[in-house]
This record gives sequence, structure tokens and C-alpha cells, in this order.
Amino acid sequence: MLHPHLVRSNSLKANSLSVLDCGKFKNDYDILRQFPFPIILNPIEPIFNQSTATMHENDTFVKIIYIREEKVVPSSVFCLLKLHRLHIETTPFQNGIVPDSLANLKQLQYFWVYDSAIVKITERLEQLLNLSMLIMRNCSLSYLPKLNKLENLWNIDIARNQFSKLEGIPAVFMMQLQENRFNEIPTLEKPEQLMHLEMSNNPLQNVQSINSYINLESISLRSTNLTSIPSDINKLQKLQTLDLSNNKLSEIPDSLIKMPALEMLNITNNMFATKYIQAIEKKFKTSRPNAEIIT
Repeated sequence: MLHPHLVRSNSLKANSLSVLDCGKFKNDYDILRQFPFPIILNPIEPIFNQSTATMHENDTFVKIIYIREEKVVPSSVFCLLKLHRLHIETTPFQNGIVPDSLANLKQLQYFWVYDSAIVKITERLEQLLNLSMLIMRNCSLSYLPKLNKLENLWNIDIARNQFSKLEGIPAVFMMQLQENRFNEIPTLEKPEQLMHLEMSNNPLQNVQSINSYINLESISLRSTNLTSIPSDINKLQKLQTLDLSNNKLSEIPDSLIKMPALEMLNITNNMFATKYIQAIEKKFKTSRPNAEIIT
């Protein structure tokens, strides 16, 4: 049975990227002891204000690690070769660089980074072939390496960054791209795989490509300065939830109201005339009596 306890640091400063030598560590416990901060091992309950590590059931390697509000991400974390989940919150990488040694983590499935400014991210990110979830929120990023080879990746969350385009994105089920600088909806190699898309708070000028995502079930285009919606949006036959709130729309296509799977439509805070809103509500009630329209 794994018991919670505190692993105290034997290091006075963070490990240097230039001298990273994973061979000098006897085991994962030894690596944790070299961190420049103490870490709670095997917490019984979630701890949201301290760094923690969870060992695998056989107690031989670290499976999950959370680094929270520390002075720096220690380079030795990239020597935890069997790590499955790496969570970094409000902690900077050394020199603002996500290093090439990230590729050491061949078994990594979840890579989450929150509120940590990043100047550069390694091109070797594509070598993490087991990665299924990539979250990099509020990291000042404007560039992401191509991820074509990551066939297990199903969720990309890069909200609150500075992206204006994305390239080399594999077939994913979910993308969260809100609060960036996109002028149009990015295109994917296999758009038919995408089911959930969050694009709110982007300065969109063109949403025509939305119709290539034929299996979308939900999309948010809230606060994107939209003045019109493509008339052929009804191609999205599986769409259940559509948020068009806080835009500059004065009308919406009739085809949208008749979409067979639509369960919720939010069109609040636009430029619709009162009579137009009343007419839309009536049409919606007639064609979608069990659905919700928020005006």
C-alpha cells in the first residue's frame, strides 16, 4: 500500500538543462529528492496548492506529477521516464523553454501546462506518441510544432494564447482555441473527426470552413465579431449546441432553425430587431419544440 509522505529536496538549485544526465539517478525517488522544492508523495486527497507526485501501484516509478507555483520546472523531471501525466501550473520553464528532453517521456499521455510563459517549445513534442491530451493554457504561445504523428491525441486545449494559425494537427475530437488571435477557423487533416470546438473570443472574419466539420456536436462562436453565418450551416447534421452570443448578427439562416439535432441555440447580445427575435422564437418552437433558444 502506498502511503502519503513528504519528499524533501536535497538540491539547492534547479538542475541545469545543459548537464542533464538521467543516468546518475538510481530511481525515481532519487529524482524527486533532487527537485529544488519539497514534494508530497502519494496524496490521499487532491491538493491544489502544493506540488505532488503519485507512484505507480507497484511503487517503482512516478506515474503522475503536479508542479504547482514553484520557482522553476526542474530539468530532472524529464528523467521520470515512465511518467504518464505531467501537470505544470504557474511555474516557469528554465529560460522559458520547453526543452528537447521532454521527448524522454515516451509514455506520457497527458501534458498540461497552465499560466506559465513559454518562449519556445521543442519540435520533439511530436515524438510523444502516447500523448492523448495536450493542454497549454495562458502560456503566451503563438507557435505549436506539427503534431501529425500523434495518432492517440484526442484533445488540444491552447486557450488564452496568441495563436493566429495552426498547422499539422492530427484527427482530434476536441479543440479549445478560445481567447487567441484566429481570423478564421483552422482546418484539420481529418475534420470529420472533430466533435467539439471552442472558438470564443477570437477576431474571426471567416467561418466558412466550419462546414467541413460535418460531425460537430457543439461549437462556441461567442464574442467573435461575427456579422453573418453561412447559409449552408445545416450541413452540420449532428450539431446539438451552438453559441452565437455577443456578436453583431442581425439575422440567421432559416436552415439553422431546422437542423435536426439542435438542442440549444444561444443568440443573446446581437443586433436582432425585436420583431425578428419574436419570429425566430416562433419558428424555433414550431420546428424544435423540445429544444432551447436563448435570446
